[in-house]
Amino acid sequence: RTVLYPGIRYVYENDFLTLSPKIGLHYTNYDLDTGITEDRTLPIYSMSASLAFERNMRIGDVELTQTLLPQIFYVHVPFEDQSDLPLFDSGLSSFSLSQIFSENIFSGGDRINDADQLTVGVSSQFLDAKSGVERFKITAAQRFHFDEELVVINPTEAPRTGNRSDILLGGNGRISESWRANTLLQYSGVLDEVISHDHQLQYKPCLLYTSPSPR
Repeated sequence: RTVLYPGIRYVYENDFLTLSPKIGLHYTNYDLDTGITEDRTLPIYSMSASLAFERNMRIGDVELTQTLLPQIFYVHVPFEDQSDLPLFDSGLSSFSLSQIFSENIFSGGDRINDADQLTVGVSSQFLDAKSGVERFKITAAQRFHFDEELVVINPTEAPRTGNRSDILLGGNGRISESWRANTLLQYSGVLDEVISHDHQLQYKPCLLYTSPSPR
């Protein structure tokens, strides 16, 4: 299997706006020992945009800087029947904050999703005003589909239905110098309930460095 994905990306930035369109051509060729040769060529267009705002605030005796980052991510990939292509290492990626802002919902290189979709998200950080260290961050994101998706891992599977994804809500923060907490909720608007949640508590010892005494 040979996979090539050349592309061109342009990035425009100023004090509050970041705009980044990208166009690429994803090419995959299979030359199997059985003598079967298959290939697939798909153009992929994406564009990400974000705004950045910040303000100073105080909670008790702690001075903080709060940032607000609304962002969008658009992807367009035309449909191509891939049911005859081999399946070596592809699978459906887990639904997460990184996957919802990605071009392809599949891992590996054997399946490329057809897409006409827009992801909308917003995140907010609370930073220590003096050190710039992140104390807390919250994120929310949802994907909207403008057309049906037809590409699946196996032909027996049913493609996605509905014009919007579940909502992802994530948060992580510093409890102390050594402890951090992370949480991720997946909320279904159709079922009107949280259908999955993941919580983590991380401990990393804070090592203090003491300079040697002069002799």
